Amino acid sequence: MATKYVGLNRLLKLLILIFCIVFLWLKLDASHRNLFLLFQQFENSVITSYQLTLFILVLMPINWSIEAWKWKLLTNRVSVLNFQDALKGVVVGLGLGSFTPYGIGDYFGRIGLMLNSDRKRLLGPLLLGRMLQLLVTLLFGIYGVGYFFGVTYLAYTCAIIMCAVIFFLILRGILQVNFHSGLSKRLKVYFGLIQDFTPNEIVRVFCISFLRYLVFGFQFFLALHIFLSQTNTQLKMAGITWVFLAKSIIPTFNFLSDLGVREVSAVFFYEKFSIEAEPVILASLLVWLINLLLPIVISWPLIFKLRLIR
Repeated sequence: MATKYVGLNRLLKLLILIFCIVFLWLKLDASHRNLFLLFQQFENSVITSYQLTLFILVLMPINWSIEAWKWKLLTNRVSVLNFQDALKGVVVGLGLGSFTPYGIGDYFGRIGLMLNSDRKRLLGPLLLGRMLQLLVTLLFGIYGVGYFFGVTYLAYTCAIIMCAVIFFLILRGILQVNFHSGLSKRLKVYFGLIQDFTPNEIVRVFCISFLRYLVFGFQFFLALHIFLSQTNTQLKMAGITWVFLAKSIIPTFNFLSDLGVREVSAVFFYEKFSIEAEPVILASLLVWLINLLLPIVISWPLIFKLRLIR
């Protein structure tokens, strides 16, 4: 029986790896032929600004290391992970989440490398981490929305405050759920751990989420500067917050981490300010290649270490 499960595990891992490769090939070959026509412009701009490109590349491991730090804190009540294992979980989760609806593969990727029998309880902490990251995205995203529609600073400052209050009320409601009914008891196995987090711990995770947003945003800012050097800083920043917000709220199947949603939302935003689509698309592609595609490729060998069936 054990041999049977080992063989099934290997088959599942192989299928996952094949799906990753196929989806990657189809996405690049079928959906972005227009970008390959612009390859010469892309290559020239990147080579000319090689220092900025290298800086974006250096920020990539920093970005995902911050996410690993957050994941390490979120898992402390179930399993004490060292930083290296936390980083592996984040990278594998990124790879699996790249072709599953709403990134649900991220959960299986992160817990699949863990030995602890209570690892199913980590769904709650993972949800908490995502909610706090979403809150950061919403708070910054309001700035982009306000800039796009020409709303005054006072109006979207009030909107930010309202957004934060509503979000924390929802979070408080989750933390105070009564898990005594039959269904609730079953849900408690997966989500009950959220209630064990103290306010100080939630604030720490929020601050880490804030830091990660800044690093990711700075990468995008540098990419925009390579292709849109004449565009003013405020407009670049507003566009970045708009794009990140769009990626978070627009339902997608999440093929390769929403490749396409980011580009469309960026073009939609910048076209209003008379900026051509090509440099915006190329800047978005550069960020995707460095910050998402590279870690996804790195994650493939680690997929074979997943413990999908026990």
